[in-house]
Amino acid sequence: MALVGQPIEIGTASTTLMTVPATLEASLHSLLISNPTGGNLDVTLSYFDSGTSSELSLLTQTVTGDTTLKAFDAPINMAAGDKVNASASGTGLVALVSRFENSSTPAEVGFTARGNYTATTTYAVNDVVFLESDSNSYLSRTASNLNNVPSSNPSNWQIFGAVGQTGSISANPTLVNPILSGDFTTSSGNFDIDPATQIVEIKGNGSDTEGQIQLNCHANSHGQIIKAQPHSEGVTNTSLLPKGASSTLVSEAGTATLTNKTFDVVNDADGNLRDIPLSTKVSGNYTLGIGDVGNQVTINSANVTVTVPTGVFAVGDIISLVSVNGCTASLACTAVNAVKAGDLAATALHTLDANGVASIMFSYTADLAVLTGNIS
Repeated sequence: MALVGQPIEIGTASTTLMTVPATLEASLHSLLISNPTGGNLDVTLSYFDSGTSSELSLLTQTVTGDTTLKAFDAPINMAAGDKVNASASGTGLVALVSRFENSSTPAEVGFTARGNYTATTTYAVNDVVFLESDSNSYLSRTASNLNNVPSSNPSNWQIFGAVGQTGSISANPTLVNPILSGDFTTSSGNFDIDPATQIVEIKGNGSDTEGQIQLNCHANSHGQIIKAQPHSEGVTNTSLLPKGASSTLVSEAGTATLTNKTFDVVNDADGNLRDIPLSTKVSGNYTLGIGDVGNQVTINSANVTVTVPTGVFAVGDIISLVSVNGCTASLACTAVNAVKAGDLAATALHTLDANGVASIMFSYTADLAVLTGNIS
């Protein structure tokens, strides 16, 4: 804001006594017309309205020699671009103009946030935009503001909010719903986070991506991601890291060796290795197959013959046989060398006793079967 006063000689042609700058508004406090000559001179005043681009006649009056005329009894409020013009019937008249100038009114009527600036958008007075190239926000000072880059057109834009200098967060700050970007570093030591619940929560995006943490290599060219289970699982789990000395987690990819570990449950393709799953129930003659290895074959009918074939099993394979309902079964071992544990020679035909349990273990060679249990 400013108070401005100046004397201006009025010529016989139209003379501009006052023009309101484009970005301001003004009040014409006083206009005095002085005639220092000895003779009478006529003065004509007119007003140019920038809003309608028209000029209106205000008055024509004689100024007696060696007197001063007060043109207006009250201030005149003027908008940006408005003018007061004068002309005289002769030379010698001097206008004494006193006015008050201030920022134009648009900044007082509220702002309209328009998002990121684009050159193809026409902006109105008081529109506020964000300029990505310098991270500043700008206020439009003019109407029909098109294709004027804010950072290089101060006549059309003024800075509304300037980006601050990079600094550091003071000790123990309290941040409420902050939006953070960029890299966070410390001058020394670890980056400590101490939430009240002792939980740091990484949120998903609300639609299709789970919360994740990525731990980068020293070159920050790649890393490993710790990722939450999808929403469809409907679970919140706690995963405990290994205790004791420094160690490495075992990956599902590739092979690894575990040393000095105790497992509560050990599984393979057939399930818990502490169990002997049932592979089949036999009610008629049956030939053992590779699917019976590690499992039990249950015999629930009398006079059943179970055949042990050759060329099917490998050293170390074990099959369990169980007879139920008081049934006995014949074990035909003509194709392999079958030795009952404790015997000296192989026998081609063995009997599984009623309600008996026996095991066949292929030992030393794939065609040498050792029989244990209720075998006769």
